[in-house]
Amino acid sequence: MDPILQVGIGVVLVFAITAVIVSSTTEIIAGVLHLRAQNLEAGIARMLDGVSLAPRQSTPWWKPWQLLRMRKPEPGPLAAQVLQHPLITSLASPSAAAKGHTPSYIDAVTFTAALFDTAFASEAAVMRFLPDKATIDARIGATPAGPTRTQLDSMWTTAKSAPKAFVQALVGDPKGEALVGALLGTPADVEAQLLTLTNANDAMAPALSGQWVGSGKNVQSFGQSLVTAPLITHANQAAASVGAAVAKVGAAEPRLGAILTPLWNTAGDDVDAFRHHVEDWYDREMARVSGWYSRKAQWIMLGLGLFIAAALNISGTTVAMALWHDAGLRDRTSAVAASVVVDRVAPTTATTVSGSTTATTLTPPPTAAAPVTPTVPSGTTATTTAPAASFAQLGDLGLPVGWNANAWPGLTWALVPHLLGIVMVGIAASFGAPFWFDLLNRLVNLRVGGKPPAPAAQQRPATSP
Repeated sequence: MDPILQVGIGVVLVFAITAVIVSSTTEIIAGVLHLRAQNLEAGIARMLDGVSLAPRQSTPWWKPWQLLRMRKPEPGPLAAQVLQHPLITSLASPSAAAKGHTPSYIDAVTFTAALFDTAFASEAAVMRFLPDKATIDARIGATPAGPTRTQLDSMWTTAKSAPKAFVQALVGDPKGEALVGALLGTPADVEAQLLTLTNANDAMAPALSGQWVGSGKNVQSFGQSLVTAPLITHANQAAASVGAAVAKVGAAEPRLGAILTPLWNTAGDDVDAFRHHVEDWYDREMARVSGWYSRKAQWIMLGLGLFIAAALNISGTTVAMALWHDAGLRDRTSAVAASVVVDRVAPTTATTVSGSTTATTLTPPPTAAAPVTPTVPSGTTATTTAPAASFAQLGDLGLPVGWNANAWPGLTWALVPHLLGIVMVGIAASFGAPFWFDLLNRLVNLRVGGKPPAPAAQQRPATSP
């Protein structure tokens, strides 16, 4: 039985080292392509705006790496505003923030704070009345000469005549309420635009019409309501103000209101409990987003595993046959495997996105606390302090890996099982390094009959000085 177990240990060692290469390469690809950030942005867009991923575009056969990119979500006004909050943008590295990339990780507490301090739908509402360059040019041109006209001209120039950037500047300006009011035109202009939105079945038309009536059909008051409502700001104030803010969100954004309203009702007018419910909602959604990333990463690792196994000519069947027929090779490989169990720190891939997610950390094997002394035949030297095994060390042991006469069977009957072994290694590597290091640890401990007892000095109770 011992030879069979030694063969298993050797094959699992090969799987584990290949998985380390695959995991490290996957991490590099994820970092270069910002896969986690894209995944997180898609999850938040789904949470707040209910948008789905954009359809997969046809990818040219000569650009297969484009398949790795996350399908971008359709633009959502709520998610865009939350992700542009300073609390969120400060989490990204300066270089990533300069390119407009979302942070890779956002924890629930930070997300909730940004959510509560975001003026929901203000930019989206104002954009309904200033939808394009021609409209903005006409409204600025109709504004009487004076400080307001000068400021609008300056902001329009700074925004490079881009409507979205101009509206963002309006909403963020301390005098934004007056500036928006100056651009809305006459009451007849406002009512005409509201009628256009209603006929187009715009989702915000009912809420905007209600705000117009509530403002007494006063253009300046209506402009103020567009900039400041709906809000969930100052969540530490009285419960009545938070409840009113939630109601305003529900009026303007029915989908988000349908989520926040029951959370507020469940909190029983307790602001802290409401905050905790929102944080828990975010964590639940991020658990699903992590599942998206895990499935995508699994496919990437499978493709990389097959490629690396073929590129390095690593065949599980060829390695197993060599171990089965060479007792010395089995002993050397088992000794190295035992040293790996003790000394190696195996990379562990977590699959959390939100403050989470999916980061490669270094975690020692769970049961490798005590030293393991493998059973080695006389004449063979083994050490438990050997460095962790690598692909090069596998070749030094004499295992048939790499492109050499020992590892390549040539055009013989053994070529078919050899190729099947390459596929087997590729699939095994996609399981991840932690899986195989944990299994290697179990096999080594099984071979040596479990962990050895601690030295007597460690078993004695501590004595008082």
